Amino acid sequence: MDKYKALTSQGAAAYLNTLEEIGWFSFPHNNKAKISEHLFGISSSEYFFYVLSHIVRDAEGFEEGSDYKELFEEMAALSGVNVVAAEFEYEMIGFGEDELTGTVVTENGNYNCELGELMGWLDADFIEGFVNEEVLPGEGIEGRFFMLPATDQMAQYTYATQEVYDKAIAVGLLPDDAEYFMSGFDQ
Repeated sequence: MDKYKALTSQGAAAYLNTLEEIGWFSFPHNNKAKISEHLFGISSSEYFFYVLSHIVRDAEGFEEGSDYKELFEEMAALSGVNVVAAEFEYEMIGFGEDELTGTVVTENGNYNCELGELMGWLDADFIEGFVNEEVLPGEGIEGRFFMLPATDQMAQYTYATQEVYDKAIAVGLLPDDAEYFMSGFDQ
């Protein structure tokens, strides 16, 4: 039995205690009472990881700059980035040739985003490459956004330090495979 199944099979109380043990509630955006209420309301323990979601979006339908701007502003607020201005432009040129360009100005710096071949879906490079690898390090912020296992076309991210995220994987709070729930989908 894998670590995630082993932990979740012990029930919501064990899952909540393990969150406490790794320091999940030491971050101000992780409210223990709200997470507990949500956790005990989940009918199937295989979906306990949902309580770790900070950002949830339908990954389909990212066809305007405003979609990316709204997502970026939510991520900036959660991570503590002080945004002065943020603009994103999405241009559909042809099938598979769409482009996203953007500029973010913060109190500490300027950041430019250029992505192509988005096809109307949330591009993981926006979060992995732009937010996690450019903006957050540029702002001196330790936390990062980590994609949670996919269960459908929803994109779910948690915000944590690398150390706490690694602990969550190690103790079974999260499956160690991003395709955990999708592995048998194509069969």
